[in-house]
Amino acid sequence: MPEYLGQPLIFVYKPGAASALGGALVASSKPDGYTLIAASQSLIILQPLINKEVKYSLESFAPISCLVVGFFGVMVQANSRWKSIQDLVAEAKKSPGKISYATAGTFALPHIAGEALCQEEGIKLTHILAQGAGPSVAALLGGHVDFVIAGSAATLPHIKAGTLRSLMTFNERRARSLPNVPSAGEFKYPAVPLTYGLLAPKGTPDEIINILSQAAKKALESQGNVIESRVSAMGAEILFLGPQEYSAFLKHRIIISQKSLGN
Repeated sequence: MPEYLGQPLIFVYKPGAASALGGALVASSKPDGYTLIAASQSLIILQPLINKEVKYSLESFAPISCLVVGFFGVMVQANSRWKSIQDLVAEAKKSPGKISYATAGTFALPHIAGEALCQEEGIKLTHILAQGAGPSVAALLGGHVDFVIAGSAATLPHIKAGTLRSLMTFNERRARSLPNVPSAGEFKYPAVPLTYGLLAPKGTPDEIINILSQAAKKALESQGNVIESRVSAMGAEILFLGPQEYSAFLKHRIIISQKSLGN
């Protein structure tokens, strides 16, 4: 992007409170286009919904561009009795609450995806909290849970190694890295994709938002092969959305999250 903006971009990492400190910093910054946030929709949407200490919301930001999309998937052991998501759902209907699944956090995106599936199919699953995506996968491999909902970075190596199998991803369409695995969109389930994008503080002029968005678009176009090769190793791919599309996308994610949380 600096090539198209005429000045450098400096990365500042703000850990703490599940990255909410970084969100609060940008939300309260001067809306001049010089302080931005690069984040997943979890930080922008879920943190304000589940953490009363968070003082910002999606309305505190001006979306610039979505850049990358990964996936969350329903993962089972390679030798699982379930060969499809329909198999899992059918058994869950017969045995409410007896099937367990692990995720990396209560009310994190994978948990939201699981709750959305339960509501859509009218089933009850037992959620097990793990201390991260890696531990959730370890719990599955150790036979402590029946399946996991986890992201591509944590699961793709195990899928390639043949120890895990994916029944479905929570995207609208199939992931390039798993072309034989059906997506939530194919079953008319709510999609909960893992996206990353750029946002500015609310009140940033449209002219500046468009300049930043165009710089991101040009960078993705000119360096697409390099970027794609890096993110594909984590099961992700480039997905560019402009300011209006990205804003609409995030607002729709709020609706799904609120429904899954019972808000």
